[in-house]
Amino acid sequence: MSRASYGREIPPAECPAPGPVWFDPEAWARGETMESIRVLVAEDAPVVRQALAALLSAEPGVELVGAAEDAVEAIELARRELPDVAIVDARMPGGGGARAAREILLHSPTTVVVALSAHTDRESVFEMMDAGAVDYIIKGTPAKVILSAIARCRPGIRI
Repeated sequence: MSRASYGREIPPAECPAPGPVWFDPEAWARGETMESIRVLVAEDAPVVRQALAALLSAEPGVELVGAAEDAVEAIELARRELPDVAIVDARMPGGGGARAAREILLHSPTTVVVALSAHTDRESVFEMMDAGAVDYIIKGTPAKVILSAIARCRPGIRI
């Protein structure tokens, strides 16, 4: 019986360099060592969409690549921009958040979808998670929590 490749011994010469050369958490938190995380916002309520856009645009290490007002526009922006993260309203015109999530992932498979909604019912949550969302954030959640959810989706890092 062979061992799985992730369980193999790694020779010292193949190990990544320790310390800041490989990963510096403080520099990462300041957005200095990695490329910006590219975020798409899909939200039909103009005030919420504009507030999220302003929050993300002001955040170091975050690049807002688009703000869509419906599922159709979100899908098109994701196809064109290939964002790292798409924050998608669970209920919006153009087919809804679940449709947007499924099609965003179809056209941009490396995108991580995070659902955003005022709805806390099980059906809404499960619909978005079944469509591929990895997180479900309730509208009104503090900005720090939203930014933390986005940071957890940074390419190459999963917490």
